[in-house]
Amino acid sequence: MANCAFYLAQGMVVAQRFAQAMGVNFNKCLKVKYPFTNGDNAFCWNKFAGIGKPYFDDFDTAMHEYGHFVEGINGTYGANLLDFILYNPSHSSYTDHFSDKKSKQFAMELTWSESWATAFAQIAQEYYRSEYDKVLNFADKKHMDSVNYEEFNSMEDSGEAQEDAVIAFLWDLYDSSSKSEVYDNISWGYRTWWKNTTQSGMTTLTKFIEYINVSKPLQRSDIGELLGVHQIAPTNLTVTNLALVSTIVAPKLSWKVNGSNDNPNDKFKVVFYDSDGNQKYITQFISSSKSYNDTFTYEVSKSTWKNVLGHFSDNATINIAVQGYHKKSPISGPYTSKHVSVKINAQNIKSLTIASNSRYTEDVVYLNAGEYEDYLITFKSGGRKLIQTFGPKDTCLYLYDMNGNQLAYNDDGGYKNNALISYDVSANVTYGIRVKFYSSSIYGDVKLAIMPHLTSVTKYEDLRGVYSADCIYEGLTTSGSVSLSRYTVNSTGVYTFYTDIRTGYYNYPNMYLYLIDPSSTEPSLYNDDGAGKMQAKITTTLKPGVEYLLVTTTYDILNSVNYSVHFIKNMRF
Repeated sequence: MANCAFYLAQGMVVAQRFAQAMGVNFNKCLKVKYPFTNGDNAFCWNKFAGIGKPYFDDFDTAMHEYGHFVEGINGTYGANLLDFILYNPSHSSYTDHFSDKKSKQFAMELTWSESWATAFAQIAQEYYRSEYDKVLNFADKKHMDSVNYEEFNSMEDSGEAQEDAVIAFLWDLYDSSSKSEVYDNISWGYRTWWKNTTQSGMTTLTKFIEYINVSKPLQRSDIGELLGVHQIAPTNLTVTNLALVSTIVAPKLSWKVNGSNDNPNDKFKVVFYDSDGNQKYITQFISSSKSYNDTFTYEVSKSTWKNVLGHFSDNATINIAVQGYHKKSPISGPYTSKHVSVKINAQNIKSLTIASNSRYTEDVVYLNAGEYEDYLITFKSGGRKLIQTFGPKDTCLYLYDMNGNQLAYNDDGGYKNNALISYDVSANVTYGIRVKFYSSSIYGDVKLAIMPHLTSVTKYEDLRGVYSADCIYEGLTTSGSVSLSRYTVNSTGVYTFYTDIRTGYYNYPNMYLYLIDPSSTEPSLYNDDGAGKMQAKITTTLKPGVEYLLVTTTYDILNSVNYSVHFIKNMRF
């Protein structure tokens, strides 16, 4: 029995040496009764401990109980003797203490004290690994329930009130990053871990996280990822409309609720930080009745988004996180998630109004690699509009409403790798259009073109014709819409387009032509009265291999008329 007692004392000595190495000054001694019982029991209260007979050679248990003694010295042991009498201190590391303890406050304090003591025992063994390398099961990352906290996987009872989840979280804060744990980017080591987890009065996980949120702003996101992995904080935070977010369109968010099956996180706040980790704005509480493994969705309101943007300068990066709470008194949290980032380029927004008599609108913009251009476009008349890009580069188009809902998207529907959207818009309503290159490495000019075109098309090839030189096309313009045709040539030369009235039509309609080179971002050619009698005429050099787009319309687009378009190659003299 004496040999067993000496073996047990050695475990206590290792724990004491580690605490002293971390800077603890002991002003009292721990008195240990061994054997306390013949069964599997162990405890430590104040300066007294009792160890069951089977645990004489279990360094995990001995050092865990000594960890409680250290908590008392540091002022981080929350429960008092009355709590133990009223609420029963027996516990299992894998249960949800919010469910098996009558007092939530006691459950919080019990979870923290037991979790910290186990993490203390494991980390102390790592500190002295080389000295005790021949001791069986020394520094094996396992506690008395044979849980390996390096490999711990969350379960339905995980969360802030499960010891195993909190121990694994505390261990991940200490240990080195590894390829097997791609989520773990924190490696505090011994002294930083000790300093941050032993602040006086730190008696619950909530108090620890409150301290970390303030003291480690630049590590908050990485810590949030660990909290999410162990189901303590919300996880999988996503900006579902990221491609559309602008100074006008607010983010839509989704996240996994987390917490345990019986006690999921049921209140949330969304927080907005700058790149230095400074909190700039936080929402009011958002209530939830979702299950722990459900996804919660939240749309930032326009007024909230306006307030958020008021705290950031133009072109700033906004980091967004969601904080999870458990609302039963006393409310616990906040457990802050991993951050997601949104970069708002306030200069890349143009406002356009498309008048009801507008025939054709184009705008050329230069985009740096990875940039996009946002347009806020108000259509004064409803109906189908054709929106497309022109130029030599691969582009994308997004159309969305002012609530951030994506209404349409296209990649290669336009000429070659350009984009094309045909959409029926409402009058006097503002829409958002985003223009970007398909690849984030592409940069250069891109042209956006908008015209009323009542016929629905899905790709550039759906537009009428492909006409060659020396032809006459007879058509009809519809009120409120332009007429579109594609033209090609076999050889480079000077060509002329001109309109004419059809035979028997005497009221000479006032015609208008636009000629678009879809492979170029140069301004389109246009003419009103160049052919006389209010007819239009365009003469220019064309090249083979391009399907030019000819826009034919009346000067007053609300008129419907029959017309003819002549396409000729100029004679050489």
